[in-house]
Amino acid sequence: MRNRVVAGMCKAVIVVESAVAGGSMITARFAGEQGRQVMAVPGRIDQASNGGCHQLIRDGETMVTSVDDILEELRYTRPTQTEVELPMESEASQFEFNDLERQVLDCFKGGELCLPDQISQQLNRSSALVLATLMGLELKRLVAKRADGYFEAH
Repeated sequence: MRNRVVAGMCKAVIVVESAVAGGSMITARFAGEQGRQVMAVPGRIDQASNGGCHQLIRDGETMVTSVDDILEELRYTRPTQTEVELPMESEASQFEFNDLERQVLDCFKGGELCLPDQISQQLNRSSALVLATLMGLELKRLVAKRADGYFEAH
């Protein structure tokens, strides 16, 4: 049951290391049945723990050798420094930001690309708190985009 749920929650399943009869292969099978993308990282041919990945690749699933393979397969592109999306004025005006959200947003001023750990150190806050704040900001951005799309379409 857990494997079916995991497969259903994801856009893609990437099998990194699995025997032919491993649990990851069960998740990969469910993902395929649910129309999700399945990818596999090849490993050493003399290790049974890589047999599942090799079988997936042989069966036509996408072989992954770098993060760029994943981004390309999912049709994502790496943002350049000028493409990093910050809340637009119209989006920002729809929401109230608390002090921590403002501090996190300030870390991105000038197009800075910051990792969560860097933000955590810069703000002297826990990584968990920074990650939760980033997720909240992303959700606010998505809500604003959907609301704009809804009002344009209706």
